[in-house]
Amino acid sequence: YTLSSSPQSITTPGTHTITGSGSGRIDINNSVANAVYEITLDNMSLIATETGWASAIACNNNSTGTMTVKFNIKGTNITKGHNHGGIKSGAGIVDVIFTTTTSGTLTCDAWHSENFAFQKETGTTFTPSIDPTNILCTATLEGVEVPVATALTQAFTKKPLVLSLEKNIKHDLSTKSGEFDITEPGAYTITGAGNYGFGIKPTVDNAVFNITLDNMTLTAAQWSSAIFIENKELNYTMTINFIVKGTNASTGGNHGGIQVQKGTANIIFTTKSLGSLKLDATYSKNFAFTNHYNGIVQEGFLNATIDPNLDPTIVCSAKLEGNNVTNTVALSDAFTKKPLELTFAKTTTATHPEAINSTLILKSINNTIQIEGLKMGENYSIYDMMGKSIVNAKAKNAIESVSLSKGIYIIRTSNETLKFAF
Repeated sequence: YTLSSSPQSITTPGTHTITGSGSGRIDINNSVANAVYEITLDNMSLIATETGWASAIACNNNSTGTMTVKFNIKGTNITKGHNHGGIKSGAGIVDVIFTTTTSGTLTCDAWHSENFAFQKETGTTFTPSIDPTNILCTATLEGVEVPVATALTQAFTKKPLVLSLEKNIKHDLSTKSGEFDITEPGAYTITGAGNYGFGIKPTVDNAVFNITLDNMTLTAAQWSSAIFIENKELNYTMTINFIVKGTNASTGGNHGGIQVQKGTANIIFTTKSLGSLKLDATYSKNFAFTNHYNGIVQEGFLNATIDPNLDPTIVCSAKLEGNNVTNTVALSDAFTKKPLELTFAKTTTATHPEAINSTLILKSINNTIQIEGLKMGENYSIYDMMGKSIVNAKAKNAIESVSLSKGIYIIRTSNETLKFAF
């Protein structure tokens, strides 16, 4: 179906594709019990106009049972209703599942002030969810990133909702009987404990990988690699976003914890919540990072570069050989030292003088920061932007006061991590 200014109707369960730009609504009119519709939204932009009080996408279940609509998101898509939500249930019981076979975004919006990203007509049921099978999803609602479950619930009273989805392939190390390679750019999750490493080996230049390390423990055997990275050509470059979740460790045998064997790897460490990563090596001549094959002159191995960086929107504290060091020192010296231990936390940014969207309230009073919202006896820490611990204390009062120099800091409690300016 190619969008235009005219409304269109889909009546047959099965696979359909909607593409193009237009203002005419899409009605999915079902008359089959427990029907399943698989609708690919392929770079579609449906923006309804006031003329005719146009709808956006309406799911109308005119039969018994549950009508399931699986939206496969591909590319950039917009569905914006006028006097209706971006997606609505117009009749019966409707389950809507968002998924992707590659990656894509979907914005659900509405012009009219009384309509929102999602809409339920009176007497209908509309249950939105994310495909639980190998899909990564992030959500923003009214321009603020929120948990996906929160976004799907509140989208009936707020707008716009933006869903970003990416196909995610999961590898459980505990089920592996040998080393394996990841070759296609995209999203992957590595979890479990095992003795066999994995390779990241794209065949194209400028490949991008989003690899979630989810409570992974990789302890390679004596002559085995841990995480090893190899471009197809010496002049190729790849980017790897390591998304650290929970407690993780990568220990090489006669290799580093992370090793590049050919070409350049731009590595960015980040997190979506909290996490830690320990990089180590058993062999005495290897370290947390290795950017060639033990100094041995073999084709391509000495033409290898790791460029490790930290996502600037997260807070990180680092240890190298058991000592607290700045993040800059940790990343540069990890080529000659081990183990490297990185601890990450996602931050929300506070405006000066008070924090917004936070359980904490931070106020600047003369040369001190007053912290409200802590519980008596609750531990809290404050770090500078290099990851150095400035304050490590336990709340003794309802309002805690801390003296600081002017700058940008991170405060971390048991429930929250917040960046603030002073």
